[in-house]
Amino acid sequence: MRIFKATIIASAACAIVALAGSAPRAADRSAEQAYRASVKAMMARDFSGSIPGLKYASEHGVFLAQYYLARLYATDGQNFTNHKLAFEAFRALVSANRGVDPFIDKRAPFVANAERLLALYYRNGVPGAVARDPALARAHLEHAALRLEDTEAQFQLAEMDLQTPEYEPRALDQLDMLATTKHHAGAAAQIALVYSKHRSGRDVPVEALGYAAFAVKLASQADRVWIGDIYQTLFCEASPQVRIKAAAFRDELAHSAFDGTDGDRQPVELGRETNRVQGVLDLGSVDTQRVCSNGEAVPDLTGRAPERAEPAGRTAKGFNSAVGFIAPAMGLGLKELESPSAGDEHGEPLGGIDDQPTQ
Repeated sequence: MRIFKATIIASAACAIVALAGSAPRAADRSAEQAYRASVKAMMARDFSGSIPGLKYASEHGVFLAQYYLARLYATDGQNFTNHKLAFEAFRALVSANRGVDPFIDKRAPFVANAERLLALYYRNGVPGAVARDPALARAHLEHAALRLEDTEAQFQLAEMDLQTPEYEPRALDQLDMLATTKHHAGAAAQIALVYSKHRSGRDVPVEALGYAAFAVKLASQADRVWIGDIYQTLFCEASPQVRIKAAAFRDELAHSAFDGTDGDRQPVELGRETNRVQGVLDLGSVDTQRVCSNGEAVPDLTGRAPERAEPAGRTAKGFNSAVGFIAPAMGLGLKELESPSAGDEHGEPLGGIDDQPTQ
């Protein structure tokens, strides 16, 4: 998960029903109506029922219908899962919208999201559907990170650089920038991992635990398990003195110069306060009461009520998906569907979900 400017979670992203002109033809109006009906189905968690309307609207050029249809097809383990169609849809959407302006076009964060998922398909491949192509995967990530200003793509590129010793110092600088200026949970967690394994050439248990604690406080629901595992392991290994110093360092990080100026361009991800499974809907909770092997309770830094006790956990993240890590990246952005607005090609709003299409 994720190098320069932009945040994956936005404070106020508005979805676009149709990024066409302000005077749609009859066919366009019927496609927009099909999309609106699909939105209501998705809001009601009837994802299968939303597929026909999304397909119709997608075929008639409704941008967000194309985007959400691809996201649904990419969701693993559902009766509508189709990774071949998902890959083709992401590739078509990215190809048609590569030139969007990330500063004025509301499509940009959706295109960046699609391009990151397209990169995942190229990186991991799907038997019988998508051939692995690491070079093309990196090229798409670089485009999303640099041209579309997408923070999650920037983070993923930094993670890739961590795998090459000569690039590790650069990757750590990039991760530190994301952690301190964008308050990116995954970036802080990765720094904690590197420091804890002494890969940086320094013995920094205070900074490792401090970054881990900072990451836990920032983590979304989708990331709280693997980040919590890192924090739990480091906390249980630390002495009381290290814990005190790490808490002070965590507070330092929390008061770093947060830059959220470009965050409002990013689509809201489903999962901050709602549940999901395989990227659509998770019926379980990831909140746990963690304990060390000696029975000592690990402080809950999330502010949420824990549900069950678990022993000290692993320090590696992993997800069930045919294409590797696609599931946690699959937040459908349903919060933005609560009040979607149509918009023209300049991003000007045309109306909300309950409004009639603008004539």
